[in-house]
Amino acid sequence: SQPMPEELGSILDQQLAELGAPVPKVAESPAGAASPATPSAVALDISLSLAPELASRLPTDGILIVYAKAAAGPPMPLAVVRQPLAGFPVQVRLDDSQAMMPSLKLSSFDHWEVTARVGRSGQAKAESGDLQGVVRVDRAAAAGPIALTIDSVVP
Repeated sequence: SQPMPEELGSILDQQLAELGAPVPKVAESPAGAASPATPSAVALDISLSLAPELASRLPTDGILIVYAKAAAGPPMPLAVVRQPLAGFPVQVRLDDSQAMMPSLKLSSFDHWEVTARVGRSGQAKAESGDLQGVVRVDRAAAAGPIALTIDSVVP
């Protein structure tokens, strides 16, 4: 996102002042304190299903891990959810509150790769026999529910 042109910013400040609204001072907000109302904040609502042919391979004590990373960027996951698997379908939400590092958030990028994996270990790294699915998402798709099917077995 481009910074606001100087003159536009001062016009907005002027109008806010006339309305008696407090003028937001950007410098004062502590770094990383993005409120959910920030337009750039993003949440990925993922609707997970399991390919029928993999149903028999689902571990009974499976741990579900869903994470998003930048499609073109650092390999570090931007948001991670880990939970015991109760069954499918599952709804999972990924957002900036699950960032592993404050400097790397979902909202810092516009294209993501979301991976869902079911395994016994619950480790971030895939293990042979884990079931997984991957979907690529951009900001336009992030507006609605994102369908992700777990349809492959990690070799």
